[in-house]
Parts: sequence; C-alpha cells; structure tokens
Amino acid sequence: MKKTAKTLKSLLALFLPVAMLAACTDEHPVNVLSVTVTVERPELYADVSIDSVSVTAENIYTGDRLTRLTSADGQITALLEEGEYTFTASAVKRRSAPVGGSLGLLEVTLVGSRENVSVNSRAAAFTVSLQASLIPPDGGWVIKEIYYRGGKTKEGSKSYWRHHFFEIYNNSNVTLYADGLALSETQLNGASSTNGIFSEAELRDTTFVRALYAIPGNGSTYPVQPGGSLLIASQPIDHRSIATPELDLSGADFQWYDYTPLAGQAIDVAEVPNLIKYYSYSNTIWVPTVQGNTAWLLSKIPDLNNDYVFSHTDIRPMAHIPTNYVTSVKIANEHILDAVECKSVSNFNGKMLSPTLDAGAIVSGATYSGKSVRRRVKEVTANGRIIYKDTNNSDEDFIAEAEPKPRSF
Repeated sequence: MKKTAKTLKSLLALFLPVAMLAACTDEHPVNVLSVTVTVERPELYADVSIDSVSVTAENIYTGDRLTRLTSADGQITALLEEGEYTFTASAVKRRSAPVGGSLGLLEVTLVGSRENVSVNSRAAAFTVSLQASLIPPDGGWVIKEIYYRGGKTKEGSKSYWRHHFFEIYNNSNVTLYADGLALSETQLNGASSTNGIFSEAELRDTTFVRALYAIPGNGSTYPVQPGGSLLIASQPIDHRSIATPELDLSGADFQWYDYTPLAGQAIDVAEVPNLIKYYSYSNTIWVPTVQGNTAWLLSKIPDLNNDYVFSHTDIRPMAHIPTNYVTSVKIANEHILDAVECKSVSNFNGKMLSPTLDAGAIVSGATYSGKSVRRRVKEVTANGRIIYKDTNNSDEDFIAEAEPKPRSF
C-alpha cells in the first residue's frame, strides 16, 4: 500500500551462493540449495536505524513460504528447494519528529520485492532497488475490505456478482474528506494477453488502469471522522434473500452505476449517490474481476476531470496479439494513496504493481467462493478507535479467505 510521502532510496542485495546440499527421493530428486540473502541499506536518517528486516522467500509454483529476520550482519541463510521464487523484504521503524506543527511519531517503512528469481546452481548475485517512505502516524485512507469473488444464488445455485463492494477507511487521527477519491482496477492482471505490454521502467512511476470512478463533491462535502468508513457497492440493495453470502448493502454510501439497456444488469438506487464514471473498459457494466488476478487502487488525482482522462489515455497493442489494442488511463504512482494487489494461485504471471505501492499480493479463495480480503487490525486505541495494519504489503496486511462483513469493526 502506498502513502504519499517523501521517499528515500535503499538497496537490497540478494546473494545466492550455490552450495548444493543432498536432498532427494528415489523417484523425484529435488536439489536443495543454501541461500544467503543480504540486506544492504544506508542510514535513512542520523537518528533512525532499522535493527532487522523481515525477508520472505515464496516458491512461485508450490506457494511454500519461508520468512526470516535478518541477523546483526543484515543476512539470512536458508535451505530452499531449487525453483522459481519471489523475495520480499519489509521493515518498519517509528521515530519522534515534527508532525503538523507539533511533536509526533513518523514511520519509516522499507519495502521491496524481486520476482521470478531462479534458485539453482547457476544463480548469480543480483541487486534490487527499494524505497523507504516517511509516513505520518496511522496513515490516512486505506482500503479496508474488498469483496470481488462473488457468491451463489439461493435458487438454482447460479453465479452471483451483484453484491460486490469496497469499503474504504479513515485510518488517521484527523477528519478526512472523501471528495475526489478515485477507485480503480488495474489493466494488468493474471492473463497472458496483458503480460508484458508495460515495461518495468514505466511501472516504477505509473499505474495503468482499465476502470476509473471517483467520489463527487466540492472538497468538503463528505467528511469522514477518524475510524469512520465509506461503503461503495455495485448494487446497494438488500441481497440477503437472493444470494449467499447474505449481504445487506442497502445502507451503502455510494454505488458505481453504468447505464446499460440490458435488463437486470444494473440498478440505479435513487437515494444512493453515484460515483462519477471517468472510464471503464466495459461497453456495458464494470464488474470487478471475480478471478482475483488484478489490483485495486485508491487515489487522489489533482484536477481529475474528463480532460485529464483524455490527456492520460494510453493505447497500445497487446504483446501477443498485436492486432488487438489495450486502452488504459495512466495514474502517477505519487497520486495513489492505497493499493491492494490480489492474485490467483492457478494463474499468476507476475506482479501488477510497483513494489513501492504493494510489495506483496493476497489470495482470496476460488471464484464465486463468497470470500473477501479484509485488512488486519493493528491496534485499538484507548478511546476504541481501530487502527488497521498498513505496511505496504498486502500479503501481510490482509486476511485471505475472509467472510465479507461490510461495516464490521
């Protein structure tokens, strides 16, 4: 998850020596290697030091994960089976500093990742550039819960997606205004048709989206108190008698609505304000992908309007089908307040977001499983305000296979 903040660069050097150990079975020999990961980082500030960094190695094909904290020399050593891995590193340090004219706490968050690393006897040393962000305490806007997998109808057990929702949360200790907050779905997903159309260099600074909707308002229309949330629904009605999971979305604050002549596809609930639709790839209605192989963004784009969308539209051919074109809207990463990358284990072709936005990715069950992804609680203050975990790593920050519970704290 990304917060707007002053960024500092750091380096994570991962060295993979290839001392092979004996580990095999008679039928399926498996090579096991001794892997050393060294985290190299300069001092972020004279008065800030990060004692240890959490490093995770995940086997891309088996999903097996190993997490270790670096030792005093900044290293971990582990035995890993030969294969393809994703390495992630993260650390958080709090320090006293001026905040808003008074002394408060700031967090230095270090995150980064390296994908598709071959752990084998031919592996060579490699280096990954990371960024550390200086973040106000308790963050700001975060995505609290996303329900996108869909469920089943009670009659006939048919696939049902009309009760999708997003819940966004004020994780700070001050009143925030939701006016102009934009909700987006990335163009990149687990499908090979979009894989490779954007370069790694482009994605460091820009995210390409295929849906862009924003909350209306004049800048002070929709205040949200600390610990408050906004529920955004596809169809803000009571779905409990229609489908499982049983969700009552009739009290939603906003809905995204797309006009379509197709009967029954969209319902415009008059008493619930509509998001402003700036762009959608769909010729009918936007249905957040139920496959769970995309990412969602919460952004605040200065002067967002139709002219902005026109000037930031990107059209390019697909990597594998050059006669077909992909249309996206470009969002500068500096305008993204929060991001949640989701993945499908059965169809995952690499990260869709810069690691500075989300160093990990979260899985949330099978298609139409009725499961959501919900952010973990970090702490509860003395006055009862919930602060949610936000380390810019969805794999650490979210509960996978959660039961959808809008407005549940």
